[in-house]
Amino acid sequence: MALINIEIEMLNGDDQLDAAENIEVHVVGMAENITFKIDKKKPLRKMMEDFCYVMSVSMESIIFCYKDYPLSGDETPISLGLKNNDSFEAFQLKVGDF
Repeated sequence: MALINIEIEMLNGDDQLDAAENIEVHVVGMAENITFKIDKKKPLRKMMEDFCYVMSVSMESIIFCYKDYPLSGDETPISLGLKNNDSFEAFQLKVGDF
């Protein structure tokens, strides 16, 4: 499977945000590398929902992790200490694999 790069800008409707308030992050998973530009102060849930939408999967079927820590979506880039170009991992849950 080829790795596909996709860039998505998510400023939650506010195009006037200062560049210092934004961060670029990557979500790697399911043979994809998607780049998001997000507001540092907003919860990560929107980014997670957008990743699932692009991948055509439900939020319930994906686990997002940052440095081996599973994310709930309530965290913000500031609360996690994210820096520009940090990466998240997205894992698809498989039912019945025991």
